[in-house]
Amino acid sequence: AFRIASIIFAPSEGVFPAICEKNQYGGVIIPAVNVKDESSRVASLALLGIAKRLQDSNSKGSRDSLFDGVLQPSPSLMLLLYYLAYTFSPNTSTCNNMGILLSTAPWTNPVNGNAFNVTNNFPQDLARAFYEIGLQMEEHNPHILVNLGSLMREVGNADSAVKSVFNFVTLGY
Repeated sequence: AFRIASIIFAPSEGVFPAICEKNQYGGVIIPAVNVKDESSRVASLALLGIAKRLQDSNSKGSRDSLFDGVLQPSPSLMLLLYYLAYTFSPNTSTCNNMGILLSTAPWTNPVNGNAFNVTNNFPQDLARAFYEIGLQMEEHNPHILVNLGSLMREVGNADSAVKSVFNFVTLGY
């Protein structure tokens, strides 16, 4: 995941280009670590906010007037925005939102154009992976526990679903 920023922003060594300067020879001056880290967090929050807003309006079946005519909301665009947000600054909210998107969006197989089915649960497997990454960051995150339990129930893994919901309930929610 972290390589994507270095690929997209190769000239600035994976750093968001807007915070870099050019030296007199045309090279890039990378800012101090604290500036780089803070700008990565800000970029991540901005991307997370845009993706979440698109996801919310898309799930309601409405169009967001802020993006009307500029961005066509699609699961692929939202996933890209979440993924970029994650590469800049991983956090539980991004992991949870990626899990929700991956487990609920109407995905198709790029090879044959058919919808994924029970025998090919790639989106659900990836959703589970992001939920688990989020739980590694914050073991008792109630949102992730509930969503992971829901996903496990949907894919027929009742034991994992019960365990996840039990962990949520023991937190006192």
